[in-house]
Amino acid sequence: MFSDPSIGCSELTSSCRNRWLDSQRLIDGLLALRERYHEQVRSARSSGLLATLLDELFRVPSITIGRAGQVLSVTPATASANIRRLQRLGWSRK
Repeated sequence: MFSDPSIGCSELTSSCRNRWLDSQRLIDGLLALRERYHEQVRSARSSGLLATLLDELFRVPSITIGRAGQVLSVTPATASANIRRLQRLGWSRK
């Protein structure tokens, strides 16, 4: 995703470069995880609401029914149903 910091940045120490590489691996892993979850949502033929909720959980990893309703522009009952679907898929806990 990001260019190698050692190119044109010879002042970086080995420690800084290692931290950068660790950060890059973490970012790549999170993006891959998000994509796998989106694939599961698409293959389950769910509505776009679940994908939107999933994106919100990657942005802020905790959500209430009220917040889910705001993000999805749905009633609390519909928000709750979508949260339960994520829980059944194993992506979320109470």
